[in-house]
Amino acid sequence: MGQENPIHEIDAYILVSPTTNDPEGNTILDGLHQLGFNEVSKVRFGHVVTFDVNASTTEEAISTVERVFDPAGDIPINSQIYSPNVHQVTLEAKSNPDVTQTLTETTTSTKRRSKKKAE
Repeated sequence: MGQENPIHEIDAYILVSPTTNDPEGNTILDGLHQLGFNEVSKVRFGHVVTFDVNASTTEEAISTVERVFDPAGDIPINSQIYSPNVHQVTLEAKSNPDVTQTLTETTTSTKRRSKKKAE
């Protein structure tokens, strides 16, 4: 009887790219300023999608979720929450927060930028 792979919980943080106008973030920022939170200088609005992935390693789990966001893939994610021309996606493994992956329109699937969080 074979051993089953562990479940890796991968969060996908979907934010408007820093170079793209973010009307929702601007609306929230305006509201915060009206409430007196003038020390807040920028708000970026986004979504978090959590995936439970059965994979032998964290890197394999991240790679699986990365394929979900690949615009050239067979199953593109709902275009209402993700467009590679507008959004930046950061994938983070909850089991190993040092493993992250950022996907942008210029780094989709062929180039990847991994980084470790600052301690």
